[in-house]
Amino acid sequence: MKKLLLFSLASLFVLLLMSFNGNSNAKQNASDWGQWKKVSCYKGIQFRLSRGEFYQGQYMWNIQFRNLYNKEVRFGWNIVDPEKEAVTRREHKVLDVWRLGAGFDPDDEGNNRDAPHGSNWANSSDKVFVYITNVQVSNNGSWDSDFIDCDY
Repeated sequence: MKKLLLFSLASLFVLLLMSFNGNSNAKQNASDWGQWKKVSCYKGIQFRLSRGEFYQGQYMWNIQFRNLYNKEVRFGWNIVDPEKEAVTRREHKVLDVWRLGAGFDPDDEGNNRDAPHGSNWANSSDKVFVYITNVQVSNNGSWDSDFIDCDY
């Protein structure tokens, strides 16, 4: 009976250890960035993603932006599961507003290449929808200009 109890406890310990190691191996560092992707409507804004930790059935998705315009830009953005794309577009659901200096690129010397600009939780492990809206280009430091139209 004692041997059975010891065997059961040892088995439980091994299972717990395996489950803990499995979860930690599934994590990625924020520095594991994907390729730069074009935004569907604005040729001067690009983004890249990194899937981070998994918690309570969701993944943390990190995002970085780069500005290829020759002026500072400001825009609203969000990261959502693909099935939420229509509602996000229709309701203009913006998670945050981001500003980037003219020609800003995280990969350039002196910038923090690994720091995410933002993040959001999503159920999807392999694909998310990135929403960019209300893009403005600075007019010599002023933001009194209208939002720009798609320029693709």
